[in-house]
Amino acid sequence: MNIILWRDYMKKFHGLVLFLIMTLTAIGAFAASNEATIEHVSGDINQTVTAGEAIMPIVYKYKTLEVIDLSHQPKGVTVTYDAETSTVTVSGTPDESLQDHEYNYKLVLTASADEKLVVNGTITVKHKPAVTTLEITENGTQDVTAGDDIKPIVLTFSNMRSEEFIDIPKTFSTKTDNDKKTITISGTIPENNNDQVYTITIVAHGLDNDATVKVTINVHRKPLVTKLTLESGKTSQTVKAGESIEPVVFKFENATELEDVVGLPNGKFSLTPDNTKKTLTLSGTVGELTEAGQYTATIGVKGLDNDASATVTITVEQQPATVTLSSGKETQTVEIGESIEPLVFKYAYTKKVNVSGNIPDGVEVSSDKESKIVTLSGKINDKNIAGEYEISVNVEGVANNASAKAKIIVKAKEESSSSATSSSSVASSSSITQPSSSSVTPSSDSRSSSSAKPNSSSVTPSSSSAKSSSSTQTTASSSSVNKEKSSSSAESSNSTESSSSVKSSSSEKATSSSSSKSDKKSSSSKAKSSSSEKGSAIELAKCSPLNFSYANNELTVTLANASTVHVQIFDMMGHLLDTHELHSSASINLGHLPRGTMLVRISNKSFAKTSRIVIK
Repeated sequence: MNIILWRDYMKKFHGLVLFLIMTLTAIGAFAASNEATIEHVSGDINQTVTAGEAIMPIVYKYKTLEVIDLSHQPKGVTVTYDAETSTVTVSGTPDESLQDHEYNYKLVLTASADEKLVVNGTITVKHKPAVTTLEITENGTQDVTAGDDIKPIVLTFSNMRSEEFIDIPKTFSTKTDNDKKTITISGTIPENNNDQVYTITIVAHGLDNDATVKVTINVHRKPLVTKLTLESGKTSQTVKAGESIEPVVFKFENATELEDVVGLPNGKFSLTPDNTKKTLTLSGTVGELTEAGQYTATIGVKGLDNDASATVTITVEQQPATVTLSSGKETQTVEIGESIEPLVFKYAYTKKVNVSGNIPDGVEVSSDKESKIVTLSGKINDKNIAGEYEISVNVEGVANNASAKAKIIVKAKEESSSSATSSSSVASSSSITQPSSSSVTPSSDSRSSSSAKPNSSSVTPSSSSAKSSSSTQTTASSSSVNKEKSSSSAESSNSTESSSSVKSSSSEKATSSSSSKSDKKSSSSKAKSSSSEKGSAIELAKCSPLNFSYANNELTVTLANASTVHVQIFDMMGHLLDTHELHSSASINLGHLPRGTMLVRISNKSFAKTSRIVIK
């Protein structure tokens, strides 16, 4: 081992430092100057020892020594000097608690302000082999009744670095005292536990070995009485449909399981447990469509030895169903080709919404179940004729029905006046519309349907409108507009056509009122209209686009020429049940539909027929 000595000399010239480094021989003799020296006398400079055992003293002989310093040595190792013998000795016993470690110690001897002698060495410490032990000293096996505290379990250990507990209940706690070298386990058995055995494993981890013990606790179930009592709130309440009840809070004791609440009115309710406070809170809102009446709800809990329950009586008062026009004009005039101002109807406390009446072609019905609105919007297309279209939004509630109405007055596009053969002649015309309906089922109540099926039907003319050449005003003969107030108001017999249908001259008779008959006679005696008016009248009079017959649930549709025909089947409430699109004559079996009276509507772009049928 080389021992390095150095000497610092500071000269009067700035920045000049002279280091004298000398390497000693194997005996370890070093000279720092002509006056200060140190010589290794005995003991290995580098040693390996076991913690708790003394090192071999390391002795140095010195000359001219003022200060001595030892650093980075193991705990328990020190340096001493003997002035009489001029020796320095590094000695001592590394503390027995030390673990494996290599200590690079440094011995500094100061001869003067300018002279220092440094000696480096290594002491490697190996830990002292230790046997880790763990023993149960108190209450290692015991019997405890559920709900009681266990007797503290006491264990003693030695040479333990860390401890581990396996399968210890969450209600138990542990305490380790390193001074007394003890471990204490304490805690409480939950009062609702059944008969069972707790086996807890304790492991003491040591440096060279681990020690393990087990303790046993025999738990005996304690008879428990389960209770459920009112803490706050009213157990008898009266609320309106759609409103919330006052929360009712119950206190429970010794409950192990919560049962489902039965008997509540329809709506959104919750039973919230608080295991800290040991309470159950019943709260919620009665559904808007809940029927009026008295509802008795039962809240129940289960225990180990008995069950408990409590009741809450809720008397529900029904809210009336309402529907109002919340946006848009109740009556508006729109020219063909223009869009209507959207009609927005707001409804509440409603289980079914039905849109009926004469919906102009191009106007669509949409619904927003969340916002509880029905909207009619769209453009009046050129399939429509001039006239008044009355629309009704009907709602059905639990206790009542309600409706709101709107009217759309459709005007023909303004055109240049046509030539006429007589300024006094007025052509007969009629404006006949077919009823249409659409239904929307709101979802304001969890038991009601959530489907929304808007449907619209076109309005078809029975004859062309004629304009007088002198004033371009259309004078209608006493024809009537069929205004359907409800989707169930319909034709009088199983095969009788709607009064708004126009019969062809070849196979059908007119079904208009007596006034229309007189107008038909008067129109023949009036002056002739222009050529364009004649052509339109002839087309409507002579062309029979379709005919149909019905027998034994079989609907047969006969088309005079190739065209597209729509067949729609409605129930008497106006709900669309079936629809077909035909491009040629065909038969349709309706046996799959519900039994009873239905409405069949057959239409194309310029013609429509509606009749009542019975499905058997």
